[in-house]
Formats: sequence, structure tokens, C-alpha cells
Amino acid sequence: MSTQWLSLQSFQQGQELLEAINNVSIHAKLQRNSIVPSNGERAKTVQQSREKIKGFLQALAPLVEQAGENDDRPLLGIDLRRRQLVSSFLKAIGNPRQFHSALFRKSISEAIRLLESDAETDQHQLIDCLADLRVLIEEHTNHDTVRILGEI
Repeated sequence: MSTQWLSLQSFQQGQELLEAINNVSIHAKLQRNSIVPSNGERAKTVQQSREKIKGFLQALAPLVEQAGENDDRPLLGIDLRRRQLVSSFLKAIGNPRQFHSALFRKSISEAIRLLESDAETDQHQLIDCLADLRVLIEEHTNHDTVRILGEI
């Protein structure tokens, strides 16, 4: 596959993930402030968004673990854009000033636990995780945009 095609795929996946992050983040902020919409369609959208983020994180976790163990060897069996995302994730772990949520300070599994939790006490941490994940995905998507459109 061409680099531009991989960038297009990555861009589309990134946009879908950003939409899911926004859906769950808005819901968590409303829930934290005791404002929970009773719309059944909205609840379904939030649940689908949680599943999308969870699937993404579950797929990312073993790659991050593998890359963390083998600093000097490249990840095999995944495309270039996914490798770059894993690399960006590892760099974010090493940047506690910018990325300070449980996703980067504790573990991906802790972020998944927060994502699955409806406990009020977990909502603030979940919002922080989603905000950090949004930054990571937006940066990655920006690189895709440059690859697709070129420097304008």
C-alpha cells in the first residue's frame, strides 16, 4: 500500500476515534455534573463510542508493551502509521508535563477500567484520559493531513 493510502486510512480511523472520544467525554462531563440526558438514542451512541475506544485501546496495549520491551527493534506485522502512533504513545508516557492522565501514568488497562465504570468518582479521571488521548490522536491525525494534502 502507498504511504498516502495508509495516511488516508489512518486519518479516517482517527476522525472516527475523535468522534467517539468527544461523545464519551461530553457524556462523562454531563454525568459528573448530574445532568444525564434520558434519550435512549444518546445512551446507545455513548455505549458504541465506549466500545470503539475500548477496542482501540485493547488493540494498542500489546503493541505498546511489545515496543516498550524492544526499544531497538521495529514492530513487525503492523503498518507504518500504526507504528508511528505506538511511538508517539511511548513518547507521551515519557512526557508527564503534557500527558498526565492515568492512561499515560498508570496503564492502558486502567484507562479501560475507567471507560467501563459508571462510578462518579471515576468520571474526572476518565475525562482526563480522554483529553490526553484526544491530544495524541489529533497530533497523529495532523500528520496524516499533511501527508494527504501536503504542506499548504
